[in-house]
Amino acid sequence: MKKILALVLAAMMLLACTAFAEPAKIEYGTENTLVYAREIAYEAVEEGAENVDLLGNVNGKPGKPVGNAHVTAWAGDWVLVAAYMSEGGIEEYDLEGEEGFYAVPANTMFLNLEPKFDASANDPSGPLVDVANYFHAHCYDLAGMITLPEDIDEDGFKVKNVWSDWNSVVRGNDDADTNFGPAKVSIKGEDDYLYWNAMTGFDFEEIEEFKYIGMNLDGQIVITACEKNIATKDNAEIWFALVFDKVVAEEAAE
Repeated sequence: MKKILALVLAAMMLLACTAFAEPAKIEYGTENTLVYAREIAYEAVEEGAENVDLLGNVNGKPGKPVGNAHVTAWAGDWVLVAAYMSEGGIEEYDLEGEEGFYAVPANTMFLNLEPKFDASANDPSGPLVDVANYFHAHCYDLAGMITLPEDIDEDGFKVKNVWSDWNSVVRGNDDADTNFGPAKVSIKGEDDYLYWNAMTGFDFEEIEEFKYIGMNLDGQIVITACEKNIATKDNAEIWFALVFDKVVAEEAAE
């Protein structure tokens, strides 16, 4: 019994240390950290290829989309490395603190993302993306999970959206029709604010919920809470942001 109580107290102390650490402002990021990639790009075609259209299709066959803006670049595991809040967010919620980036506990919040083709359409050509023109396209949905240590959250958060949550859907030929750029996202879990207090050390009751996801120009995943829909308005102010780096697997020992 004493051993069990000791373990419970140790877990409570760990959570308390994580949740109530003092906010630590840090020098972090570049001019691209809070800039979502929005431009679609396609893999370079062979020199001298004929019949190449603006979408990178060669002889009617789709080129491979590449670059930070394309949702397939988001696949994999990511780890939270920094948090950000703006002057606008501070003023809106009457918070104490300064605009800028803040430290977060190392290796505490992880994000896994899996883009996959939407399978809801009866037509094998994909969902009906343009009703007026009866146009189908192979578009992506996004599925994922945010996980934390069990002493903070046992169940984690489900991350998901569907192709229609992207403002940018190319409408061209075949599989070149796909989603890119930032998107509105659904994040469901125990805490509406993704444990912002525990991650940053701030102590306040609520902030704007995190609703947008995308890859920045530096190749990081950024989840944001914004004044307006930043997926449709690239000048919308970001109030709060969580910045994730790609998890790089350690090379196997020889």
